Amino acid sequence: MSMPPVPQMMSPSGELKGARMPPTPMALCCFAPCAISGYENGDLTEGSMSGSALIPCICYFFYCLVGLPCISGIYAMLAWKPDPKNIKGDGTMRTMNYTCVAVCCVGGPCVIAFWQNGAACTDVCTGDPGQACLFNLLSVGLAACGLGIGPIGDYWACCCWKPNPSMFRRTQGNGRDMDGSRPPQAGEAQPVVVGIGQAVAQPMAVAVGVVVPATAVAVPATPVGNNPQLSA
Repeated sequence: MSMPPVPQMMSPSGELKGARMPPTPMALCCFAPCAISGYENGDLTEGSMSGSALIPCICYFFYCLVGLPCISGIYAMLAWKPDPKNIKGDGTMRTMNYTCVAVCCVGGPCVIAFWQNGAACTDVCTGDPGQACLFNLLSVGLAACGLGIGPIGDYWACCCWKPNPSMFRRTQGNGRDMDGSRPPQAGEAQPVVVGIGQAVAQPMAVAVGVVVPATAVAVPATPVGNNPQLSA
């Protein structure tokens, strides 16, 4: 699924706001490799088997064999710390280049929550993530009635969900900006803040002077003797 373009936002310091939110303890506990990848790479899956996510990934697969996948999350919560220096690519963006793979790893509601809110377990029961949750609950009810068709919410996230740029957040729940800010590059459209959490990228207006040539207008002279006002 291709992600739509998301307008930039300007901070009071003159930098473009970042879009990398440090993962919550819940996200690290449930799927540490993807949570770390989302922070450092801006994508839940692209960096989940490399860099800082490699050791939690190895731990996850190894301890799954012995029934203890939570060891990966415990390691991530204790040993890994979010560091803006490790952010790769454009820190002002989050993407989802392999949506279906991400859904298989963390579930549809968490995928949508990551793209919209910055972290996979943040506000997962509201908006579009909440809709995916309701669909998954419906699947549980259908399965209890003998109609097991799989997680409908995950199917919806893969095939039907449309990313809405107006829902893309760059501010954490505590009001702080997310990590990954940078100065604007030459030639980038200047972001114009349109309210809380909203921005529209617009080119700067340039005043252009236009020279208009003067045109001389000839006015015929009236003889004094023929002018009734001067004759009087």
